[in-house]
Amino acid sequence: MNNKGKKEKEIAGAKKSLIGQYILNLIGLLITTPLFVYIVFVTLGDGAGSRGAVQVFLLIYIPFFTLIQPVGAIVNVHRDFLRGRWVMKEGEAITEPDSIINPWRRVGPWPLILGIATVAAISLALQLVSTGPFNRLNINLLAFIPTLILSTIFIWRSLPPDQVSFVSAFNGSRARRPEPFLRYFLFEHAGPWVPLQAIINIGFALRVFGREALNAGGNVPAISVAVDAGFTTGIIIFFMWLSSQGQVRSDLHLGRVSRTEGKGAAVPLMLGLFVVLSITVIVMVGVALTVAGIESMTIFPATVIKIAIAITATVAGCWLGFWWGRRRESTILLSIDRQSEGK
Repeated sequence: MNNKGKKEKEIAGAKKSLIGQYILNLIGLLITTPLFVYIVFVTLGDGAGSRGAVQVFLLIYIPFFTLIQPVGAIVNVHRDFLRGRWVMKEGEAITEPDSIINPWRRVGPWPLILGIATVAAISLALQLVSTGPFNRLNINLLAFIPTLILSTIFIWRSLPPDQVSFVSAFNGSRARRPEPFLRYFLFEHAGPWVPLQAIINIGFALRVFGREALNAGGNVPAISVAVDAGFTTGIIIFFMWLSSQGQVRSDLHLGRVSRTEGKGAAVPLMLGLFVVLSITVIVMVGVALTVAGIESMTIFPATVIKIAIAITATVAGCWLGFWWGRRRESTILLSIDRQSEGK
């Protein structure tokens, strides 16, 4: 394809990219909201939610997705720029670039703060107007509408200045030195996710183990704790792998991460690894509880085990994402360099 044809396929302008993220945010929430409601209130419940259960669900769901949707949008826009899907024409950068590159710093704590405040207002309204139970449609609307409004506001607030800064950083990437690995990994990958995953899994633990204890005379069977540990490991590692590899690919182009030789493992192999890790954790936790002579336990120790597994899986998944994304993107860049040298 000649340069003219390539230019015709580019999305010329940061504003069009911004509109695309509004649409992706809408589609993403249309998928995740019913999915999470189904898991919490159908798979782990009876299809209807008490007022208290709905309030706890909203307290976790709304702040969490209000935060991660704008962060994901920033990572997506970085990727799209690097793949030539949009360009910033001269005159579109109406603000001076700042030094903020990390998407978590760009979004800041306000999504969590306003998300929690919104849930407090909704909870107060529910206290005044309804005692429940709430059907799935009502729960979906209570979760979806506020999250869509808040996340859209933060995408609108965060993306335009980030695009200017990212393009500026990309243009000056040759002068940038790589970040120290430990600081980069902890503060930009694992660090932001660990408290979020801990809180989410506390909520899931109370729901899952509370139901198990109700059906088993007040205690949670050891086999349920082991199986839950395996599923928690697989889901979190997969999600963290996706999240971290997207971010590290962009940072590699910015010179914040050094290149490395060698191609990362194939995607099917990585997915198979996650399944193997899940099964391994089920066996290890099951054997450990059996050796300790524990056949059942109360909700508190079961929740502690789940949180420990979630934190470990978060760190492991972020590291795998960093390792895999760095190697994959390095291979692409090295290939481009070789092609340029051969011309």
